Amino acid sequence: MLLSKKEDKGQVLVISILLTVFVSAIALSFTSLMITALKTQRDVSNSLIANYAAETGVEKTILKIKNPSTIYPIIESMNFGNGLYYSLRADVNAVDPTQILVESTGIKNNVRRKIEVLIPIAPDTDGVFSPSSWKEVNP
Repeated sequence: MLLSKKEDKGQVLVISILLTVFVSAIALSFTSLMITALKTQRDVSNSLIANYAAETGVEKTILKIKNPSTIYPIIESMNFGNGLYYSLRADVNAVDPTQILVESTGIKNNVRRKIEVLIPIAPDTDGVFSPSSWKEVNP
């Protein structure tokens, strides 16, 4: 039995709607995956930049330790703009008074990275202040 043209039009409409819903669902899934990937990439980038800011604080502290007239504790922060800054505290280590404990936290857009470093008060035989311990800590 042959279908009339009116019934054919109804079937084409249903198939078109189903196809449109299917393609829209695929597009929505793809868009959701892309947004998640972009957010993850942004967080990784911010984390890396925050780590660099924390390292900057440690390096500045090493420069200050080289000056024998430095008074402890050293408490400092620096704002670089665009949501990037670091804060640090450096003081004589309570466990080993021959070392300075530096706690430096870098922050980029609310992503925090903290580093704890032990640096000897006196340089080694080459005149270098080499950290004896360097670890990342979850703030």
